[in-house]
Amino acid sequence: MLGLIKRDLNLMFSNKQNIFFLVLYVPFFLFMIDTKSMPHLYLVILVTYTHMLTIIPFSYDITYKTHLMFQSLPIKRRDIVIYKYLSIFIYFIFAVVYVGVYMWIINLIGFKNVDYFNVSMIKIALPLVMVSLSITIPAYFRLSPKIAQIFNIFIYILLFNILSININSIVNVGTGPILSIFKGINPIFIALGVFVLSIILSIKLYETKDLA
Repeated sequence: MLGLIKRDLNLMFSNKQNIFFLVLYVPFFLFMIDTKSMPHLYLVILVTYTHMLTIIPFSYDITYKTHLMFQSLPIKRRDIVIYKYLSIFIYFIFAVVYVGVYMWIINLIGFKNVDYFNVSMIKIALPLVMVSLSITIPAYFRLSPKIAQIFNIFIYILLFNILSININSIVNVGTGPILSIFKGINPIFIALGVFVLSIILSIKLYETKDLA
């Protein structure tokens, strides 16, 4: 698994577009979005970074057809699926550290007073990315690359709109008309349930997929 993580990180950071995304995304949000609630902005940025970092390696797998290489290695399809899901937590930790340092510097130089480490927002961000990626990832293990990418864009836009429009309902779980059914239930348990079901689904989809 460490070898696969190293491979994905090397591929990501060897691409200038990805570097520009990492460097410019935070300032873009600070300039373009007028928000009076910096903790909510911190949540949106954290979720976006984790979502994008997890999905980007899939695009390289599509471009370089790495599934052909995996077939020649002693790696089971099940192991590849599990690795992709576990990598979510690795990228989430990376996002927390990276966004924290980045926004701390912005705060330090006096550019803007922003949140750079908010435990309550981190607790909300983790189940959100677990659920959104649990919906997105199975598409990459079954559908054609182009359709999977379109599906991912749709899910991300939907997630972004939910975060933008219903941020108070998400932060205060149970206040919205739909979310009220989950009142009293820790969101992480809901996310874990969706996460496990998604892993099982992806394993079944990928094991029956024709990689030729």
